[in-house]
Amino acid sequence: MPARVSERIYRLLLHCYPHDFRVEYQPEMIALFRRRMRDENTAVLWPETAAGLVCTSLKEHLRMSFQDLKYALRMLRRAPVFSAAAVLTLALGVGANTAIFSVVNAVMLQPLPFPEPARLVRIWETNPKRNIQSFSASVPNFVSWKEQARCFEEIGAFGGASLNLTGDGEPERLLAGAIAANVIPLLRIKPMLGRAFLPEEERPNGARVTILSERLWRRRFAADPAIVGRSIELNGALRQVVGIAPAALQFPENAEIWVPMRIDLARENRGNHVISVIARLRDGVTLAQADSQLKAIAAAMEQTYPGSNVGWSVRMAPFYDWIVPERIRTALTVLFGAVSLVPLTACVNVANLLLARAVSRSRETAVRLAMGASRRRIARHLLTESSVLAVLGGIAGALLAYWAVAGLKQLLADSIPRGTEIHVDAPVLAFALGISIVTGLLFGIAPLHQTAHANLNHALKEGGRTSTATRQWMRQALVVAEIAMATMLAIGASLLAQSFGRLQNAQLGFQPERLLTAQISLPPAKYPHAAAATFYERLLEQLRHAPGVSDAAISSGVPMGAGDYTGMAARSPRTTDSTAAEMTQADWRMVSADYFKTMRIPLLRGRVFGPEDQGENGSPIMISGLLARRLYGDENVVGRDFELEIKEHFTIVGVVGDVRMNSLNQEPSPAMYFPAPRGLWPNMTVVLRAQGDPLHAEALLRSKVRELDARQPIYNVRSMENWIARDGSEARTNALLLTIFALVALALAAVGVYGVLSYSVTQRTSELGIRIALGAHAWDVMRLVLREGMLLALVGLAVGALGAFALRRTIETILFGVHADDPGTFVTVMFTLAIVSLLACTVPAWRAGRIDPLLALRQE
Repeated sequence: MPARVSERIYRLLLHCYPHDFRVEYQPEMIALFRRRMRDENTAVLWPETAAGLVCTSLKEHLRMSFQDLKYALRMLRRAPVFSAAAVLTLALGVGANTAIFSVVNAVMLQPLPFPEPARLVRIWETNPKRNIQSFSASVPNFVSWKEQARCFEEIGAFGGASLNLTGDGEPERLLAGAIAANVIPLLRIKPMLGRAFLPEEERPNGARVTILSERLWRRRFAADPAIVGRSIELNGALRQVVGIAPAALQFPENAEIWVPMRIDLARENRGNHVISVIARLRDGVTLAQADSQLKAIAAAMEQTYPGSNVGWSVRMAPFYDWIVPERIRTALTVLFGAVSLVPLTACVNVANLLLARAVSRSRETAVRLAMGASRRRIARHLLTESSVLAVLGGIAGALLAYWAVAGLKQLLADSIPRGTEIHVDAPVLAFALGISIVTGLLFGIAPLHQTAHANLNHALKEGGRTSTATRQWMRQALVVAEIAMATMLAIGASLLAQSFGRLQNAQLGFQPERLLTAQISLPPAKYPHAAAATFYERLLEQLRHAPGVSDAAISSGVPMGAGDYTGMAARSPRTTDSTAAEMTQADWRMVSADYFKTMRIPLLRGRVFGPEDQGENGSPIMISGLLARRLYGDENVVGRDFELEIKEHFTIVGVVGDVRMNSLNQEPSPAMYFPAPRGLWPNMTVVLRAQGDPLHAEALLRSKVRELDARQPIYNVRSMENWIARDGSEARTNALLLTIFALVALALAAVGVYGVLSYSVTQRTSELGIRIALGAHAWDVMRLVLREGMLLALVGLAVGALGAFALRRTIETILFGVHADDPGTFVTVMFTLAIVSLLACTVPAWRAGRIDPLLALRQE
């Protein structure tokens, strides 16, 4: 290799050393390399040179980094107030973002606990003519899909169930699921112990078997592996435990035990939509292809079974979209995006602190430059100092996030899907590390830029007492950014708080105060229809005469609570055509006569159910005012005939007020009520109105049930206000979290305004002192400082309001009863933040007005 080429390569390799090292030693090293090139064999020279260069360059970098680190720590130790403020500010930003990221990671980013989850789909029946977008499937339709569809590797189904566990220990009601035998193989999960259900166990006369969840196995049976193969008593009958399911099997939601889904087509009705259907796509089949094929099958079934399938089609979606609905994803995205403004605000605040600190050290920096230090070396010192602050803030933020995640998990576990999976893991800690590094780079840019463009002569003349227009402009721009981000967060928080308030004040259609609800599941084998009716009649009779109870009733479900909400279609009497276009979808309940009195649902027309409606001959029904208007207009409906989709005929005996059945943010839906205990659902809810605190009546209710049947458990014992609070928990959580983060951002912004003005007053002490000496009043000086601060605040408020307005479409999807561009909210928030900014400006302005001109001039 020619000597010139070798030397050029060596010069390039010398860039592995730090810059300052090269400046001092590069000429000598090149001269030594030339001599060795003349005297030594190149085959030996290059390996030795490369090895020595790698070792010594790494050593020099470590030595210089260690020196920079010691210098940074020494400088930070000399300014403890500054260091503590910077670290705490960063900890708030990093901790808030990391805590929310832990939620986003668990709910949205972590893959579902199934192999190849992208091939799993959820299938619904849909009826656009009745405005039904997603509905359960009927068992016969599911069987037809299973027989005809070729796009699926497996197609399975499950339904809800309720089982009473008795025998050893206290009687306990378990949330259960009835699943097809192929559901566990379809999901490709393996039982922890034992086996899954067998196909023959689905038959009507199949073996009585069950599978326990891991949670139930550990909680009730102390994780005893010998439980597999033994029998336990469920609903009064023995079932053999054949397996222990892993935590991934959670269908239906929160189920603790499963039994085989019995399929007896001879007893099923295609119009009875009661099961949930899932499937695994064949390899190479897309979701669109499967959806098209299944729609074609549904269209053919509509022609084959017009009595039950007219107007019905299918819709499918990926498993992930079903488990984590779009509403949840949107809310989390909005929350995470909003919270991301907090670390940005923290970055801006720390950048402002570093700029002010850099200005105060400008003379020191100028002296170092004058004595021969390179700008690169000083920039490296500043970058090291920023990195140390970022690391310390990141560590404190991670600790803060670890504490906050525990609270978030407790707050969100029951209100969002996969909430129990929220925890601090490796990805969350990696995110905290990443955001710490990014924030360190971000807030370190400003002082680096200032140092790179510093004027040496000017800095030495200033003596660090005044700041240039460029420096002042940079700090002011950062404060404007802080206020803008705080404004956006505050507007979002205010909108969500108003939305939650509107939810809480929504007209329910009943009075929830002092209502206690509890569910009871009577085993059909032990309580056939007549025995169940007698049980409930005796229970209600004892409760009505119990001290502290005003009224008592039973229902198959309560608003926003547990129970059956399955929709059912009613035919309009205006035409004899019973096509889907003439059917109105309505919620339904089975209720006792005192239900409306207990719930305080007003009777609008006719009467409530009476003793004459409990016989087997009559077919009375009560409907809501909304359903009456949709079917009959303004006509008097009492005494009119009423036909359901299932071809049953009823007589309307009364019309009651409309009730929000499913959620606070949904308008009241049409509803119909059947008499109970003539009609009984497997799971009934006892509703009692207490004279005092409803939760105090829980012991009374349990004792009355125990008197009737000591082996009968009750469950889901809650006040009606608790059900309502649970329904609004998502809105409350969103509003609470965003409000907390908005307050943090506002505090940081206020500190930023105060810091900039305070430092500006310090830097302009001489100027302000001269103004006072020349006759300016203290108020004039104060007004000057206030004007400077409020100008920054007003610009920031305007920018923040424009940003919030631009993002209004995003937040609008999670609001209720309030518009995202509500002018009153914008004006109120901006006025409030203006007041906070004015307060932040007051102290520096007051200090400026009290400057002693003699002391100020003496400092010059």
